[in-house]
Amino acid sequence: MKRCLFIFIFCGVLGICLVNEGYTQKVEIEGRTCQPDTVFFKIEGDLNNPQVMRPNLVIYYKALRRMENYLFIEDNQLQWNIKNGAEIYISENIFQYVCNRWNKDNELIKEGHSKIINKDGRYCVRTRYKYGIPQINVKVVDIHNELIVGVKMMVYDSLHQFVKDGGLTTTESRGTTHIDVPRYGKYHIKFSKNGYETMEKEVLLEDVQTRITPVFVMKSLPEFSGKLWWIIFGLIVLSLGIWVIMKKGRIFSRNGSLK
Repeated sequence: MKRCLFIFIFCGVLGICLVNEGYTQKVEIEGRTCQPDTVFFKIEGDLNNPQVMRPNLVIYYKALRRMENYLFIEDNQLQWNIKNGAEIYISENIFQYVCNRWNKDNELIKEGHSKIINKDGRYCVRTRYKYGIPQINVKVVDIHNELIVGVKMMVYDSLHQFVKDGGLTTTESRGTTHIDVPRYGKYHIKFSKNGYETMEKEVLLEDVQTRITPVFVMKSLPEFSGKLWWIIFGLIVLSLGIWVIMKKGRIFSRNGSLK
């Protein structure tokens, strides 16, 4: 009886030790793998360039979440207690990009266009909509007032920071393209299409009942512009050939005169 009791106690103690050891190892493993503040987040290039931002969105959002840990509210304004990206292991261009956006949000809050809300423990800035969601309406035509389809539109905010890809112009809605944007305010739209001059226009989006659809005119490039270099190259080759023929003719004539 005593032997059975001893075996039972021994097995119980051994089981508790194994469980405790396994828990300790689990904590150590989780401690090694879950240290986001020691991983340096870096993106090379200009973050206002969509070609740089698109493939790096995962890194950007991780860096943004880390910066939000130092975000607080004071006098109804977004405030943060970090001075540079190196303090929290993120590149300086990411730090400045996020700070510029927060400063822009603070301006909209002061103007009464936006408000701060707490969503799942995160501070978010939402626009106060009076006449629906902010939406830019644009129409693109040529110099003959003919609708141009397939124009690529890239949207930037007032600080020339990339906002979104506006897509392509279509024939829907009588040629008017609708672009949803985060908030009201000033935007810059870059229009581009092969065969046309690339242009950038400023749009002021206001929260008003009646919105005017601006019409932008794109100038077509000269048809011969694509062949211009071939023409120049042909002229150079032709000139070179004439020069060689004339030079050889002079040599032949000089040899004939010597005879």
